Order: sequence, then C-alpha cells, then structure tokens
Amino acid sequence: MIITEINNIWEKHKGFKDKLRLWLEQINLTQQRATEMKQYFHQWRPLSAYVRAGNGAGKDIFSFSLRFLGQEVASLIVRESKVYLKISDKTALTNNRFFQNLTISAGTYEWRGKEAQYFRRYFQGVVKKGVFSLHSPEHMIESCIIKEMFRKSRIKFAGTFSGIQPVTLSGFPLQFPLPISGSSGIPKASNGHIDILARRRAGRVCLSVWELKAPGRYQKTLREVAIYSATVLKMLRDPDLGQKWYKVFGFSGKIPASLCIEAVVAVTGDQRKKVEKEIENCDLPRRIGNDSIQYSAAYYDKDTMKITFEKICES
Repeated sequence: MIITEINNIWEKHKGFKDKLRLWLEQINLTQQRATEMKQYFHQWRPLSAYVRAGNGAGKDIFSFSLRFLGQEVASLIVRESKVYLKISDKTALTNNRFFQNLTISAGTYEWRGKEAQYFRRYFQGVVKKGVFSLHSPEHMIESCIIKEMFRKSRIKFAGTFSGIQPVTLSGFPLQFPLPISGSSGIPKASNGHIDILARRRAGRVCLSVWELKAPGRYQKTLREVAIYSATVLKMLRDPDLGQKWYKVFGFSGKIPASLCIEAVVAVTGDQRKKVEKEIENCDLPRRIGNDSIQYSAAYYDKDTMKITFEKICES
C-alpha cells in the first residue's frame, strides 16, 4: 500500500521535519524577494520568468529562471534595482544545441542592452517561424498548460473546464519540492517535485496535483501522482508545519477538518487504455483519515491544447 510505504519512510527519516522547515523558510523568503524585485522588469513573451525556492537569500540580488516554453535559456538577475540577462556556460551549450543561429555567448548582459534585446527578439522570431526543438517535450506541454491556467477566460482549455489557477509565488510559477519521490511508481526518500500544483474550484476549492507526461508516454503515472498527493496531505497534516504549507499553497484561514486532493494525470488521448489498465491493477489510496484523493485524467491534444477532463475514480 502506498500510504503504508510513505508512513514507513516518514518514520524512518527523522530529518524530514528539518528539511521541510528549511524549504518553508526558503519559499517564504523567495516570495518576499520576488515581490520586491519584479517591479524592475516586465516579462517579454514568449520568455517567462520562474522562481527557484532558495534563490532569494541575497540581500540585494535575486535570480529568476528565464524559460522558453518551459526550457531554461538564461537567468534574469536583479541586483540593486538593475536587471541583467545571465547565460551560464552550461546553458549556452544547451542553447547552441537546440536553437540554431542564436549568436550570443555565455556572459552577463544588461537587460535593456543590445545583447539582451537581440536575445528577446530571437525567441520572438523562433515562435513566428515555428521551427525549433526542446530538450524536454514535457517542459513545453507544462508551459502551455500553465499559460492556459493563467487565463481569466471561462473558455480556457477550449471550454472543457475552468475555475483553475496555478499555485505561484508572487505570480511566478514554481515546481514545489517534496521530500518523497515517486517517479518509479514506488515511494522513495529522495527529493521529488510536483509538475503543476493548482487550485481548482469544483464546489469547494481543492488542491490539484498534476503529473504530466509527454505526448505518447505513460509510465505508472497514476501511482506517481498518488504518491505525490498523499505526500502533500502528509505535509498538510503535520501538527507544526501544516498550517504554514496551507498558506504557501494559497489558502487563508485554518486547515479544514476534511481535505480533498485532486490527483490529475495529464497525458495524450492515445494513452487512455493504459490509464484504464492501471486503474484496474493499482490499489490507489482514496481515503486517508478524514481526507480524500480523487483521481482524474486530463487527456490533452498537443496541438490545440484542448483537454478532455474526466474523473476516473473517486474516494
């Protein structure tokens, strides 16, 4: 049972408490610093700024991750109210591999300088041409889903569902860390992360934990999202830190006596049979004390981003 395995890991690794406390401190500081620093620049689509928990430690400096369709292409540095584009040696090599004719080397450049202007215009041109490849197809789909979640329109996701917003820090996306990973379908005491964490109004507002797979892929995805959802509940029910996590996830007030997590597998429609097969063969946790996990599938079309959202098993 997934719950038994997670409980055993939690009991065995007493350092989880200190790790979670440190993450909370880093996340809160990151949120504070991001709020202060975002006034010094505005984002240039198609580039998007993400935050990294723990990068707000400097008194007068803050680093955003600058991404193109989810793939990091540079860092955006704010230092004493001045903004810089920073490309590391490693990122420069990756950029050269995936983006032809991008003639800007590793270095630090003023955000309003000619090099950074060229950098922004290059990616605007890439989108217009529509010819590019990325290191990870998952990152591109993740970026598209988050962008759609941000929309205010009631017809987001081609009208298939609405009332959903990503959980952010000061308006910037963040992949929330977890002390237990589930990528193999088995809980392990190593750092994991949630692909997309959102809040969705479905009667009441619930946390929505998304595990995303690239087009045509599926690997024990239901078990993986079950592990992450149960771990989130474990964090929220911690007597010392749970209320703080509840606030980080964007809620106000006290944690209710009963919580519901919406666990979502986001895969292309051609993976439906694999989802249904895993439902039949997988003992998914549905009730944990007074709390529950409800499972849904978000079958997406990679070209239109239309999503068919279906509940596949409830508590």
